[in-house]
Amino acid sequence: MIIWLASYPKSGNTWLRSFIASLLFNESDNLSLKSLSNIPQFPLRSHFNNFVNNHEIDDLNKVSSHWIKSQQIINLDKKVKFFKTHHINCKIGEHAFTNKNNTLGTIYIVRDPRNLINSFTNHY
Repeated sequence: MIIWLASYPKSGNTWLRSFIASLLFNESDNLSLKSLSNIPQFPLRSHFNNFVNNHEIDDLNKVSSHWIKSQQIINLDKKVKFFKTHHINCKIGEHAFTNKNNTLGTIYIVRDPRNLINSFTNHY
């Protein structure tokens, strides 16, 4: 089952990922950015390799029809996993981004929007 770490970009998602990854995946007391790979992003193009061709990967209608199927594959091992996302929990046509069968919970990260300007300015 997936626990989503959801936020707008530049809202502290990577900070929270590093905190959770350090607690769950580091064997030492030292922070290691390598542990961030234990909390990947969804969706990525690689999640849809079995469902769409390379020329269809940018077609949101086509990809959205496989959101649930790709999560079902991720959940085949029945283990709890964290995934970062900047995606909205929405439906496109009949296709929902996720469902209760694939989602254990969501941690929604909220940052004061007045502070986002500083973060974007420093990033770019």
